[in-house]
Amino acid sequence: MSFFRHAACLAVPVALSTVACSGSASSSSSSAPVIDDLQVPSPFTGSGTQYSVQGTITFHDDSAAITTLHEKIPAYSLDSTVAITGATEQGTAQIILGFVATSAVASGTQVEIDVSLIDANGKESNVEVETIGVP
Repeated sequence: MSFFRHAACLAVPVALSTVACSGSASSSSSSAPVIDDLQVPSPFTGSGTQYSVQGTITFHDDSAAITTLHEKIPAYSLDSTVAITGATEQGTAQIILGFVATSAVASGTQVEIDVSLIDANGKESNVEVETIGVP
């Protein structure tokens, strides 16, 4: 199995700037990014052996802009990072998560996806875990 070339990416860079929030960042002393919320509806949508799901991620970072979305699917030993352009230290963005399987995945299979963010300083956020069903 492999990730989509577009998996774990922001829907479009323009969308990020359109949905980015303004306001003050948290006063946390942490220099790593923080995922404040990750909402991923279930199940995946499937087309052949491609599975994807769109979600929303809200984040903040006290020290640097977010540069990378990191997605892992432990059951299949998949690990992918995708560069993010146009992100700031805080905001909300639409993301697409998913993978391409070598063969069809059985309907009803639950797939764990681990999501984190990396900032311009190379610091990685907390990991948010979502379990998503295959249709």
